[in-house]
Amino acid sequence: MLTKASMLTKASIYAGTSWDPVVGCDPVSEACANCIAQRRVARKARSGNPKYQGVLTEDDRWNGVVKALPENLETPSEWTSPRRVFVAGNSDLFHAGVEGDYISKVFEVMARNQKHLFFVATKRIVRAAQWFEMSPDYHYPPNLVLMATAENQRRLDERWDGLSRCPVSVRALSVEPMLGPLDLKGRRPDWVVVGQEEGLNSRPTDPDWVAAFVGQCRSLGTRMFIKPMPGVPEELGLPRELPSPCLQTPLSVRRG
Repeated sequence: MLTKASMLTKASIYAGTSWDPVVGCDPVSEACANCIAQRRVARKARSGNPKYQGVLTEDDRWNGVVKALPENLETPSEWTSPRRVFVAGNSDLFHAGVEGDYISKVFEVMARNQKHLFFVATKRIVRAAQWFEMSPDYHYPPNLVLMATAENQRRLDERWDGLSRCPVSVRALSVEPMLGPLDLKGRRPDWVVVGQEEGLNSRPTDPDWVAAFVGQCRSLGTRMFIKPMPGVPEELGLPRELPSPCLQTPLSVRRG
């Protein structure tokens, strides 16, 4: 039987598998203040996993070191059943510390594994656009959802142009955590994810921000995945839609 907690967990998930071809990061904007990935990596490092060591300070903060994990590159090729895969959730694939050639290798793995659907979220969407522009003849995998983080209006305005320059099938916004009201100003992403900050010292998301944003997305025909959030009533009819490629890819909740 599904418990209330397990139902909530399932409702919060759009990608059931994680893949870490890189690890490590450093703060770049307001969303980074209570970084959940930083906490995950700290737990892994303390458990003795060498892959996750060397990227944190003594007080478990990012130290700016980004490590490529080439031993993880072919992990998606080992999965026989289709998965929805969150890529580099303990880093940022487009961090300056990740070499362009290595990014190409990650994309090649995605392109060779068409049965999976890959989600790549970045706060460094300008670098992503530059990487794409340096490879104009590259075949971009159709099974990719590229997500620019837009936690507030300032970051949405800063990052939209970079996202719009990326030649991918699904251009999405990750409004997670939502730290303020957002005005899309008529700009139409293919998909949006909205979520609230979690854990110690988490900052609240105003239900009115969510309701207004949902209204904008509906008027633009943008598909939405709104995560369950304390204080945001389900009566708002919060959609948990997936981008259309997901409809062919069943959810398999596993850790890779």
